[in-house]
Amino acid sequence: MGLIFILLISYCSWTHNVNDDPSDYLISTAGALSSLPSLKTLIVDIVGSKILQSALPPLRDFKNLCTLSVSCYYDIPREYCLREIATVINASPGLAKLSIRIKDKRSTVECTSLQCFLQKSRPELAQLKLVYVPLPNAGIRDILSHKLQQLSVSTRPGARDIEFDW
Repeated sequence: MGLIFILLISYCSWTHNVNDDPSDYLISTAGALSSLPSLKTLIVDIVGSKILQSALPPLRDFKNLCTLSVSCYYDIPREYCLREIATVINASPGLAKLSIRIKDKRSTVECTSLQCFLQKSRPELAQLKLVYVPLPNAGIRDILSHKLQQLSVSTRPGARDIEFDW
């Protein structure tokens, strides 16, 4: 009789160094983590001096997360926002906590607006934290959940010439 061990990991904090981590490590790590059915919390911190789209962690295969946090020192490329981050958000209907942080406020040029990340109201979203993420022209009221309990916005008004109304 053989024993089967099932690893139940529900939380993962992943720091990815775009300068030092090889691409095969990046792909294999993302594949291994996204295949964990019990993973509910994913925190990704992207560090390094030069952000190249090909060196960013693939997130599109993650699904059914309750918490997602993505932080990057420099601007997050628009295509990466739409292809990777928005995809994992849409594949996680029970997402309750979302945090997107760009640490260098001077570098926000390409990151897509919050509206592209959420695209529609997220009914389960209880906590939203945005740091230097551009906001849509119409504001954010229509895409916020009625269950939202905590909102933290550190985006400058008029970032990328976008005004927003509370």
